[in-house]
Amino acid sequence: MVKHHWMMGGAGIIGSFLDEGEIDEFIIHVIPTLIGEGIPLVQPRHRNVALTLKSVRRFTDSVARLHYAVKHELAHKKGR
Repeated sequence: MVKHHWMMGGAGIIGSFLDEGEIDEFIIHVIPTLIGEGIPLVQPRHRNVALTLKSVRRFTDSVARLHYAVKHELAHKKGR
């Protein structure tokens, strides 16, 4: 018998909330540094989450803040 143990970190929690339609908005800060690998924002899975850009704010250190609203009607139809 093989047992699978799943640890749920931030990406898993965000994915679970997305799957249940419980996230309304994302505010994402883009930091202009290229890295080879990173931590995923959302746990990998076949899901489509339609977003609408609400605002963009640019900071003097070249960081950009992207504010998105989740389109729930499209997220549920395509993601499930």
